[in-house]
Amino acid sequence: MHLFREQKTDHQFHDNSFDIVNAFQSLDPNRQIVICDQLFHNQRSSFKNTLNLLFPKADNHDVARLEKFLRTRISH
Repeated sequence: MHLFREQKTDHQFHDNSFDIVNAFQSLDPNRQIVICDQLFHNQRSSFKNTLNLLFPKADNHDVARLEKFLRTRISH
């Protein structure tokens, strides 16, 4: 069981076309929870550092995109 249901996203991607949302959704649920905990309970720098470790292709735009996605999903 995943923390977030997999869904196709029709977002336009920036130059490197790395899809951080789908990459996040493909993670083990325990890793998803760790990322969410870091975003909502720790400093944002911990969140960014973890994403950089898990997704070396991610840039600042990707980090901001995933943060927006998670905040939107949690608030609904």
